[in-house]
Amino acid sequence: MMILLFGFGVQGWPNLLVCGICLTFMFMETAFGICVDCKIYSLLLNKGIIPQPEVKPACAGNVCAVEQ
Repeated sequence: MMILLFGFGVQGWPNLLVCGICLTFMFMETAFGICVDCKIYSLLLNKGIIPQPEVKPACAGNVCAVEQ
């Protein structure tokens, strides 16, 4: 959000949208234990959109099913 505001000079709805999406993802992980970012990462790996890394990133709190 700060990059949009200060880097690109974007104000208004785009900043609120980005902030709302981030807050929703954080709430879902904290309240329900659903790590949306890990699910998106797994989907991108399975579809072959991003290459398979040698060492997979660690999930904070071991919430997701991304195996290391």
